[in-house]
Amino acid sequence: MAKKYNVDFLKKISLNLEKLPNNENKDKNLHESIEILKPAIINLIRKGYKIPDICELLRKEGIEANLQYLQKIIQKISKLSKKTKQKLENNIDNKNKKEPNHSKSNDFSVNDDSSDL
Repeated sequence: MAKKYNVDFLKKISLNLEKLPNNENKDKNLHESIEILKPAIINLIRKGYKIPDICELLRKEGIEANLQYLQKIIQKISKLSKKTKQKLENNIDNKNKKEPNHSKSNDFSVNDDSSDL
């Protein structure tokens, strides 16, 4: 038969658990670490660093990222960037199609309907 717990006892435990602080300082696994470092990695790529160089820099800092994993992450970032770029270009194209052309033209058409005067 399963053990039963008193409701007051459970409420006390619940209050004690709720008082615990956030556990934000926990250690991160490789995937979580790369996610945190992603902006820095992107900046290194923009500066001209190659993926093997970045991998070596991470190893020197104590992050054991293998080359294949890092390449996979970078490819995902590149695809996302291309998709984002494509969406922006499509939005601009669609906006230009909808907006009327307000060119500064001095072409005036005059209605020769003198009865309105």
